[in-house]
Amino acid sequence: MKKFFWILIFSFFYFGKSHSLDMETCSNYAAKAKTKYAAEIMFGYCLAEEGTHFFNRSVMFKCAKSMLDAKTKYAAELKMFSCLSKE
Repeated sequence: MKKFFWILIFSFFYFGKSHSLDMETCSNYAAKAKTKYAAEIMFGYCLAEEGTHFFNRSVMFKCAKSMLDAKTKYAAELKMFSCLSKE
């Protein structure tokens, strides 16, 4: 019973925290981009993710992350559009 109680207390503290992305993490995401356009988009959406947890990022963030490997601006735009039209 004590074990269950401590697990319950720990879960309240752990899941109550917000795991926002800081400037360094956003810079690392942007550095993975193959185009300047994708890096700018990813960095912008990454900084806008304040107050979200690592498991409930926004659709825009997930779509921006999916376009990081596009080799041209046009391909990045198409990836972003196709990702957003799925959601």
